[in-house]
Amino acid sequence: MAAPTLQALFTPKDFPMPEGYVARIANSVITNAPFFVISLKAAGVDGGEPIVQTTQHNLTVETQRPRHLKKALMTELKVAYHPAFLGEMLTSLCNVECTISDYYPDGSTKSYFGWFGKIVPDAFEIGKRPEATLTIYESNWDFTNSVEAKPVYTPATGT
Repeated sequence: MAAPTLQALFTPKDFPMPEGYVARIANSVITNAPFFVISLKAAGVDGGEPIVQTTQHNLTVETQRPRHLKKALMTELKVAYHPAFLGEMLTSLCNVECTISDYYPDGSTKSYFGWFGKIVPDAFEIGKRPEATLTIYESNWDFTNSVEAKPVYTPATGT
């Protein structure tokens, strides 16, 4: 049985984004939807829970393996919005499959298939701009051609 080997440390490639400004979202359904991004929490990736491999034949440690499929986590945005956006979400955007593009502060982009899942307005308060939390789900499903489709990442120019 082979033991795991020590892995060398390397300097990470590329560079971290120096600042979180400016990040934006675009969609193919209502291209000028009246919401204004305040903050964007980009979707992560979830490999799922481990698959337990332990049997009564294990003698020292429990064993587990990773799953094969990955799941995209949701994108959450804090937005300022025009009241008309609530109506547009209800009639034209919520749960409608579309193409969505994230624009990152370094100039890179991510385009994917998904849908706007919900908008939850904050309480209206005196002296405070109305804001809401907007949630976008990534489907990884090309709804036009009915096939699985991973996101497309495009690096910033010069990276």
